[in-house]
Amino acid sequence: MLSLFQQLFDFQFLALGALRVIIALIFIVEGYKKFPKKSEKALSEKRHIYKIILSCFEFISGLFLLAGLFTQAAAVLLSFVTIKRIYNQYLYKPTNERNLSFYLLLLAVTLFFLFSGPGAYGIDYPL
Repeated sequence: MLSLFQQLFDFQFLALGALRVIIALIFIVEGYKKFPKKSEKALSEKRHIYKIILSCFEFISGLFLLAGLFTQAAAVLLSFVTIKRIYNQYLYKPTNERNLSFYLLLLAVTLFFLFSGPGAYGIDYPL
């Protein structure tokens, strides 16, 4: 294959692992930030519990993705969480405050992990 920097093809496996770690850190931070605080007054108990469950899924799946453990399962869960975030951005945010492109990129990368695996330094690679 013709390429300008053919030597960089040797690092594809490491680049996949680095991408996994970066995406996992984004989901861990987002899950922690979205977790409801004690000072927040919930509109309804059902919505409050739903917000807690979604944030916990995002945080715990991000931890699994960071460790490279059950990468495909975490990718499926994080894809659904990202679809939910895209839906919320589209419905509840004004047009000039939407981050749809960011969440679409996260969706594409999480779906990529579903098909590619954990990359370098992942725990479930030998499985």
